Amino acid sequence: AAWRRSAQSSRSAPRVPPRAVAVCQAHPAPDCRRPTSRVADRLAGRARVTQPSLYGRWTMSEAKADELIKKADKAVAPGLFRLKPHWEKAIPLYEEAANHYRTCKAYRKAKLAFEKAAEGQERVGTSYSAAKLVEQAAQMAQKEGASAADVAGFYRQCRTLYVEAGRSTVGAEALARGAKALESLDADTAVRLYLDAIETLEEEGADVHAAEHFRAAISFLARTGRYNDLVPMMLRFAVSCEQCKATSSMRKAYLGAVVVALYMEDLTLATQTYGDVSVVPGFSDSSECRAAERLILAYEEADVDAIKTTVQMHEFTALDVAIARLARKLPRDEVKLQELAQLANDGGPPLDEDDLT
Repeated sequence: AAWRRSAQSSRSAPRVPPRAVAVCQAHPAPDCRRPTSRVADRLAGRARVTQPSLYGRWTMSEAKADELIKKADKAVAPGLFRLKPHWEKAIPLYEEAANHYRTCKAYRKAKLAFEKAAEGQERVGTSYSAAKLVEQAAQMAQKEGASAADVAGFYRQCRTLYVEAGRSTVGAEALARGAKALESLDADTAVRLYLDAIETLEEEGADVHAAEHFRAAISFLARTGRYNDLVPMMLRFAVSCEQCKATSSMRKAYLGAVVVALYMEDLTLATQTYGDVSVVPGFSDSSECRAAERLILAYEEADVDAIKTTVQMHEFTALDVAIARLARKLPRDEVKLQELAQLANDGGPPLDEDDLT
């Protein structure tokens, strides 16, 4: 009977290896008891352990970043036994400090730290890494509330460094990101950055990569109602597509320029634009050219039904989204349409005697 009881107890209580016991003793399990309230802890005489506040952690992170900046500045400062700055040691310190500043939302200090890290990368000859750091400095400058001109200056410096590293396409993409970031802050600066991105690729002979930047700029101009700038942008996009042998995109861009001119209720500009582009090889014999001619004739006859029927053709619905949206709204004003048709039939607007041009 005693033997049976000992066998049953051995089966019900499995043997634990001594190594597992040692590990459990060295690393005890955390206390999984249900947390008590502050009053219960006070009555029981227990000390309540609290986590540091978020503000405290931010302060500690910023203080740590200040120490890293001091070490980095000391590494690049000339000393008695060091005549040249030790950038290889200072660069990671600047980057780590910048990340700490960014975590605690000290954006101005983060911007300066990223600038110093970028300067170090440029000094050691790594322009690509310097460009990436300058772009992060631009992001910090924007969060800091810097002016659009200052932020754009960072992105242009970033583009220059990328070009020096032989990465002009990446530099153009950085400019486009900067333009996207500044769209709500300064529309003129954003458009200028889009154009800089396009010109960067054109100078390097990489027009094939400029299409996405053209489309981003066109969409932004259409959304903000900057139609006077939109027509030249559409024509420039068409020329770029012609150079890249992108015939389909070229046809849509030329037709889109005519649509924008009519949306501006400028029948003279639409007629002149159509007359200039109707002789371009690849467009003159296309369905887009015939659709543009049909739309202009409907405007000259002030035929509202013909206009609405024409803009429902496939050539107009297949345009870029922003331009197709404008085409669906034609004609904008039927009264203005009658005036435009009358001016077209009379040979255009009357001449200004004081205008000698």
